[in-house]
Amino acid sequence: MGAGAEVALGGPIEAVAEVLGDGRSGDPEGKLGLRWVAPDDAYFVDLTWAADLVSGGRREWVLGFGVPFGF
Repeated sequence: MGAGAEVALGGPIEAVAEVLGDGRSGDPEGKLGLRWVAPDDAYFVDLTWAADLVSGGRREWVLGFGVPFGF
């Protein structure tokens, strides 16, 4: 389970933040970064800093690509 937020910063750039539980250990993980949204919302690219929210946990940069769709 988790929570996330996206905030438009201007033009095609958004700030993104997420906090979610890790199903394996139960330790929370957080992500914070920027998203570039393609024209017509066809796809997006995220660059986020991800970290386990426990002392000494994993820390890494994540480059993500997504295609929005709906049901």
